[in-house]
Amino acid sequence: LTRSIYQLDKAAFAKELEGIKDICAFLKKHGLEVGLWGWSFLVKDLKDEFHHIGNFDGQVDASAACPLDPKFKEFVGNYATELAKTGVDMLLYDDDYRLAYWSGSMGCGCDVHMQKIQEILGEDISPEDFKKKMLSGGKNRYRDAYMTVNREALTGFASHIRKCVDAVNPNIRIGVCSCMNWDFDGTDPAEISRIMAGNTKPFLRLIGATY
Repeated sequence: LTRSIYQLDKAAFAKELEGIKDICAFLKKHGLEVGLWGWSFLVKDLKDEFHHIGNFDGQVDASAACPLDPKFKEFVGNYATELAKTGVDMLLYDDDYRLAYWSGSMGCGCDVHMQKIQEILGEDISPEDFKKKMLSGGKNRYRDAYMTVNREALTGFASHIRKCVDAVNPNIRIGVCSCMNWDFDGTDPAEISRIMAGNTKPFLRLIGATY
């Protein structure tokens, strides 16, 4: 099954949950294992409820929320809890589960990210200057800080989802779809899939499109 992008409207989400429950019950009645596939960071009608994913040049994605934002992480954890209650056997998060390669641009340069980066560096630096230093020369502490913060964002998000689903049913398998994000985020889809798996068997969808 596929679900929509995250719904901020509680009534719309409740309606979607009922539909998932009905279809899940029908499929299981016929002996089928049921998986639910959906977006990772995209939110319907997102305005200023969460920090948007953005680059270091001031551009933001109008529909994407940053996984390092505590409010968004809590929202998605609650969402996963409710999805787990529908009776599905598997949850699959789509290939927008990435930051460094986002719509052809590097992310994330949101306020939450920049605060973490500045804490690691011990200096006040603008997103524009940080980008210049990060991409200049060989290995440097700016690039290390970037990788560290992105890794924290993505692994922490995965751990939180697993924890929330475990509270409902620890046997539900959770996986992720990979994209062009195997070496830029301080982590990779293989590690994310193992974190999401918890005590279940990990699964990972490899990229299949010729982007």
